[in-house]
Amino acid sequence: MSSYHDGALCSLRYSRLAITCELREDLSYVWEAVSLLPVKYREVIHLYYQEDMTTAQIANLLNKQESTVRSLLRRGRMVLKDQLKEVYDFEE
Repeated sequence: MSSYHDGALCSLRYSRLAITCELREDLSYVWEAVSLLPVKYREVIHLYYQEDMTTAQIANLLNKQESTVRSLLRRGRMVLKDQLKEVYDFEE
């Protein structure tokens, strides 16, 4: 390999590492924000995204209607979105 090719590979690896680190930092901030949500939202968001459970499974586990779980997920996401808007500049 040429030194140009080696440099390009090194640059690509560095870029991937930087993106990976940035994504981890962003995800860490998001989960920190989730931890600040009221319990009723935090538990369904955790079960849905971290435990990969369906809304039916969550409803069964929490002894709630599936429609209630979907509503809690929607409301929790809305609260989370409002919290994250303050840090990340994104549009609706």
